[in-house]
Amino acid sequence: MNIVCGPLDKNPHELWFACPCLYKKAWSKVYCQATGYGEVHPLKFTANRRRTLSTRRGSILQTELPSARSGGDEADVMKAWAQLYKSKQWHRYATFEKKSGLNIPYLLFKAKNVVDHSVRGAKWMKARPIAPQTKHPMRRLFHLTGRAWSFITSNLASDNFVIKHGGQVTQFLREVQDKLGPKGEIRCVIKDIEGCFPAMPKDVIRIALRSELHKLEAKYGYDGISVPKQSTKSCSFADKGGRNWVRIPFEDLAEIAEWALDNTLVRGLDGQILRQDLGIPMGDPHSPGFCIGTCAWMEHEWLQTVDAQSRSRFMARRYMDDVLAFYAHGADWDEARFLEHLNTECYLPPLKLEDGGDGTFLETSFRIEDNAIRHWLKNVNSPGQPPTVWRYAHFDSHADFTQKRATLMACLRKVHNMASDAAMLRDSAARKLFEFAALGYPRKLLWTACTTLGVATRDPTWFRVREARPCA
Repeated sequence: MNIVCGPLDKNPHELWFACPCLYKKAWSKVYCQATGYGEVHPLKFTANRRRTLSTRRGSILQTELPSARSGGDEADVMKAWAQLYKSKQWHRYATFEKKSGLNIPYLLFKAKNVVDHSVRGAKWMKARPIAPQTKHPMRRLFHLTGRAWSFITSNLASDNFVIKHGGQVTQFLREVQDKLGPKGEIRCVIKDIEGCFPAMPKDVIRIALRSELHKLEAKYGYDGISVPKQSTKSCSFADKGGRNWVRIPFEDLAEIAEWALDNTLVRGLDGQILRQDLGIPMGDPHSPGFCIGTCAWMEHEWLQTVDAQSRSRFMARRYMDDVLAFYAHGADWDEARFLEHLNTECYLPPLKLEDGGDGTFLETSFRIEDNAIRHWLKNVNSPGQPPTVWRYAHFDSHADFTQKRATLMACLRKVHNMASDAAMLRDSAARKLFEFAALGYPRKLLWTACTTLGVATRDPTWFRVREARPCA
């Protein structure tokens, strides 16, 4: 008997197993007309269509079922794309892979919807769609342009809420404390942008991306981006030259992104070809840049309508579709009106802000006590209780000792960097050490790690944590 299995979303070390019939039922609900996926039919790539192929969708695909004589298949789509690739001269940046095709997308069931039995019955089919492009003929080009867009959206010239990574959250919390603390009682809201990936209008994405490129060109004079062929190097707006760099002008970068938006094709479970007509393609290398850049453009436009008093009394940051906002409560400011304005006007429909929980943003947990923000590394596993999230391998697993030790040290450094004070560090470190002790890490190794951190950081808290000698 066959069975489908895979990692849980948000908890990749825990697996789910599903009957193929149930998996197909969930798959068909996620990849359907209601979610923006429509079936398309390719035509034969004849000499006439070769001459009339347009720059975007072209005439090779249609929604109506063609006659048996004029109908084509996936190979005809690849031929049409190859001609377009050559006519646009995109081969200057990367080769077109002739041995290629369309991927079959898959699902990631969400931990919050399937672990709890009381929730599973109603929400198990609410899964995350992933459409990888590992077989795409332009995957080399998309890898380069995807890196380029990620770099651009991390260095935008507009006024926005963008935060580059979770490690910047603690610095933001300190800035909030310094700026808003003297102005009133610090309060916080955490929001999720509902429908950010599946419902983002593609026309808005096109406008936003070109607008952000124009701002960079107007403010700094940039007209292109250099992408390194090595993954260890970062992109640059400067023209690097040389064989190890690929220089892509902004105009080509925008055109490639627009083409990718219009030609997101996947193969269905029954062999049909589906095109995503709505939203950001999940699994596409451009996806992070599309999400960050489009939301940043919306934020920039909204901030132009916010009055000076409100701008001085609130601060916000966003990572992908998660928003963290703080404001200073005071009798001389209508905070209710401002929050309503933020919820309803910042992001264009059909996007909307919904409550995103309380006290945790990305990997940082925090609370406000006496108008001071105290923060520490998030850890949902409680000491003495079975783990709910599996992050690290067991000490007895088949892995090199140096790798296990490096993982332990990296986690403890993160604990140190994300703790606001000695009390938060002591509690957070004890919980993390308990987690590693439960995985069989020897007491001596944990003791040595605490000593190393204490010496390296010159923080005596680590020596007090060391004496607790955690055990599973």
